[in-house]
Amino acid sequence: MDLVPLTADDLEAFDRFFGVFDRQQRAEREFPSLSALEEARVLFTRPSTYHEWRGLLAVDDGEVMGAAWLDWPLLENTDFLSAQIVVEPGHRRRGVGSRILDAVLEMACELGRRSLLAELATPYGGAQTTPGVAFAEHHGFVRKHTELHLVLQTPVTDTALATLAAEAAPHHHGYRLVQWGQECPPEWVDEFCALLSLMGDETPMGDLELEAATYTPERLREVESRQTAAWPATR
Repeated sequence: MDLVPLTADDLEAFDRFFGVFDRQQRAEREFPSLSALEEARVLFTRPSTYHEWRGLLAVDDGEVMGAAWLDWPLLENTDFLSAQIVVEPGHRRRGVGSRILDAVLEMACELGRRSLLAELATPYGGAQTTPGVAFAEHHGFVRKHTELHLVLQTPVTDTALATLAAEAAPHHHGYRLVQWGQECPPEWVDEFCALLSLMGDETPMGDLELEAATYTPERLREVESRQTAAWPATR
């Protein structure tokens, strides 16, 4: 089995890489939350000042057996590397995941990252020991934070929206809604950056000790530029 790093110009390899995670999400999550293909491609091919993404494909005789999706911040939390490891169902319990994890740990050491973060999905109210959880615990991972994935089914009825609006009305006197497309209007940039920074700082993180990202106008414009590249039809 070979572990093949992704390259920005190999579109076919990226499609195969993305397919591993897309199939896993659709098979194991009632509400998949993976980025769309073009959005993911921009993450991996468009340089960022604040974050980096890389991928590994596990291939044996031309067949994809698994993959690793890696990312790490470049300004805050410089001790951390996040990794999502997926093994195709037909190749599980054969050491493929362990081999990928070894390569991820080696990369983390090369980058000077001392902590490895991973996210796992477990069914709400169901068994908490899934194959992914068992794999993580076997390799020494410990639970640090738990979140609920809340879903609002759409469309929402007009009656429900009217009820919510009536409940909120006494609490927003003097406020008005402002919205925009791809780019925040210049007059709102400073306030929007402050809110984005505050949101990161106040998000509950359990036992995880993470620095909140500080948004500046330059950082915001870079994020917007990447979003525009990922979704050109919405410009």
